[in-house]
Amino acid sequence: MKRARILAAFVAALLVVSLTATVAVAAPGTTERVSVSSAEVQGNGISGRFGPSALSADGLTAAFDSEASNLVSGDTNVVVDVFARDRDTGITERVSVSSSEVQGNDDSDTASVNGDGQIVAFDSDATNLVSPDTNASDDVFVRNRTAGTTERVSMASDGTQGNLGSFVPDITPDGRFVVFISDASNLVLGDTNGTRDVFVRDRTTGTTERVSIGTGGVEGNGFSSPGAISDDGRFVAFGSFASNLVPGDTNANIDVFVHDRDTDTTTRVSVDSAGVEGNGLSSGAAISGNGNIVAFFSEATNLVPNDTNDTRDVFVHDRTSGITERVNVSSEEAQADAQSSFSVQGDSSNTRLSFDGNEVSFDSFATNLVPADTNGFPDAFVRDRAGGTTVRLSVDSAGVEGDDGSSDTDISADGLVVSFISLASNLVPNDTNTCGFFDPGHCPDVFVHDLGQTPPPPAGAADLSVTKTDSPDPVRVGGHLTYTLVVTNSGPETATDVTLTDTLPRTMRVVSTSTAAGSCAVAGPVVTCNLGSIAVGASVTVTIRVTPTRSGSLTNMATVSFSGTDPDPVDNTDAETTTVRR
Repeated sequence: MKRARILAAFVAALLVVSLTATVAVAAPGTTERVSVSSAEVQGNGISGRFGPSALSADGLTAAFDSEASNLVSGDTNVVVDVFARDRDTGITERVSVSSSEVQGNDDSDTASVNGDGQIVAFDSDATNLVSPDTNASDDVFVRNRTAGTTERVSMASDGTQGNLGSFVPDITPDGRFVVFISDASNLVLGDTNGTRDVFVRDRTTGTTERVSIGTGGVEGNGFSSPGAISDDGRFVAFGSFASNLVPGDTNANIDVFVHDRDTDTTTRVSVDSAGVEGNGLSSGAAISGNGNIVAFFSEATNLVPNDTNDTRDVFVHDRTSGITERVNVSSEEAQADAQSSFSVQGDSSNTRLSFDGNEVSFDSFATNLVPADTNGFPDAFVRDRAGGTTVRLSVDSAGVEGDDGSSDTDISADGLVVSFISLASNLVPNDTNTCGFFDPGHCPDVFVHDLGQTPPPPAGAADLSVTKTDSPDPVRVGGHLTYTLVVTNSGPETATDVTLTDTLPRTMRVVSTSTAAGSCAVAGPVVTCNLGSIAVGASVTVTIRVTPTRSGSLTNMATVSFSGTDPDPVDNTDAETTTVRR
């Protein structure tokens, strides 16, 4: 079992000393927990323990691993399983099962989801998901949720199972291609380097090829780290310690490369905009859906100018323009004051890209990427490269920051939906599950922040508005002037204890007030009307008749309030200016 792979890095990263403040900041969108059952029951075990969260391209399906035994019925295997959550239907299902629905007999984790969420790739130690599985090693599997079938993909083209473990898959949106890393030496002919390589399985043709190679098929002379694949399966980004994949690799470090499967060429992308190699480790490769943009983390200090923070940063390289930029910066371009991009899977990527590479999701310990980051924990962020903005996503739907750490992101194709793992207990209501392994005992859960959704209004919310008109205008001194005020409730709930206050100029004498609901009282220049309750879609009209006593341009202002919360208070006030002539 994979207990030996317990999240030492994750625990060390997230269980740092907490600051007590939780601050509400401007963060659009909504946050929901997805590591729950179909009945919305929270998990009774750790979720996101071994692998990062995963999202379908449309953002509607989230996949994750979990120790919880109560997310689906019949979960009695006491191991880590992989689940898929449909955010539209609210259905959670276990996908680390055989084609006959037999639950796995060992740990499964590290999911990747295709475009519409119906196909999920994962790795597993289980030996009963397919038959025969006799290699006593991790394998990579693909579950078709629609067909109810499970297949192993970490095999040679002739169907031979790997003679060592395979891990960390990434699947294309159409589900055809799966990239993974493997220690096996028998998946392709001529694998004699005795180290970990990156492979691509074509599920349509049943063929497997090695892609952590140099141009023309040169075998790497060092290990390679997990890969990411473009939507069409042509480009694969990966990290490698090999020094012979491209000419001039002399930095004796892990670098990030892209292999073009169509042209059989390999290029290094962890370079500066002039093509100079990095002076530090680079890994954690991610690639945009169109294959043009590659993201990675790096400890190099020479990839962009003015990199003086002496910590790991997140970069993107545009393969068309050749430009490299740092993306773990604030909206004001301030560099991060602490490390960004730490992964529970070591060198695998917890930095992800939207289809066009404009949006980049990542995690960071930095406290200066957004205002009011005072929780003392790592958070999840998204960078809009075109807009030059950075937003924190590990917040609740009201923008309150998490009370514990968040990491390991994935992002939808449009860049609007981001998933992440978090130990925070305040991102959603009723997050009370506990796991003894973590101090102070709260379970990590998997969350999704949707930038495209509007947070639901709080209980008792009503959108009240007031409008005011005057007649006649202009009016003569001593004449009769009528103000008509209309208070409207646009919902979503009934507004109770509604009060309308109109402050008149002191040079106007109130003659009378009238309203069909409630009553009005006059105290000097202030008219206060208690209107009671106003139902959704209803309006109440108040009429105030006055006599102006002095000429000039006179303005009065009316304000409406009630006992609940107004989600749009901008229209709670209206003013009217009247010209008074002699």
